[in-house]
Amino acid sequence: MGSKASAVIALLTATFFWGSTFPIMKVIVTSLDPILFTSLRFIIATATLFLIFRGRIKRDRAHISAGLILALTLVLGHVTQIIGLKYTTPTKSAFITAMYVVFVPLAGYLLVHEKVSSHQILSLAIAVLGLYLMTSPESTRMNLGDVLTLLCAVAFAFQIALVHRYSKILDPVSLTLWETLFTFTLTFPIGLMIGSHTLYNLGAFSLLFVFYIGVFPTALSFFIQMTYQRALSAVSASLIYATEPLFGHALSYVFLGDKMPLMGYLGAILIVLAMIIGNKS
Repeated sequence: MGSKASAVIALLTATFFWGSTFPIMKVIVTSLDPILFTSLRFIIATATLFLIFRGRIKRDRAHISAGLILALTLVLGHVTQIIGLKYTTPTKSAFITAMYVVFVPLAGYLLVHEKVSSHQILSLAIAVLGLYLMTSPESTRMNLGDVLTLLCAVAFAFQIALVHRYSKILDPVSLTLWETLFTFTLTFPIGLMIGSHTLYNLGAFSLLFVFYIGVFPTALSFFIQMTYQRALSAVSASLIYATEPLFGHALSYVFLGDKMPLMGYLGAILIVLAMIIGNKS
């Protein structure tokens, strides 16, 4: 199996874990503050990475500064998305957030001078249509929440492009640890200042879910992203990540019985088609 095929499979695995957070968050969302929860998942991820790789962590300025810059994009993305949800609907938030696939080519060009091929442009258009059909956002006027969520999409696009830039020249293990550590360090005080402090109402069952999210969709998945994304273009990687809502809906159907309208399943097919077209040799 070639390095590109291995990278696609690895990134799909990471995206599956990210998608698995959808049904979990539906179950425990009333028991926690989203910003404090974000800080908790990233400190669990940091502890996990440190316990496994503590002898390999590089502490030089290059790795620390790169980790901080990556963390800033994650913090900006998560915080603007969470605050934006106070002013917009969940379906619009899901669709606008997924629009990072549109901004990745711009971020990739600005940061790594990456050009976009014609078949990738086609795949991006197909992915946007598929995401629209899956999320079915209401056709209401843009509001403050939509603008904040659009900023979230830009932040996530730059995170993908920055991973593409740094992972080719720096150690992926160290980058992942510094990224998760700084994300915790920055989100925790923000959560204390503007959060609802409901994190402390978690029961034992919910705590198991939190540790799962901290270990698999955070520590493992960001490590996979840092290790394997460099084998692909940033645009190709973003099209793989666009399958996250597909996995989320599939798992929500299996465990919660959630269903989509027929057009949603058509959207899922289009997203898979976009991923295949965008990653063809």
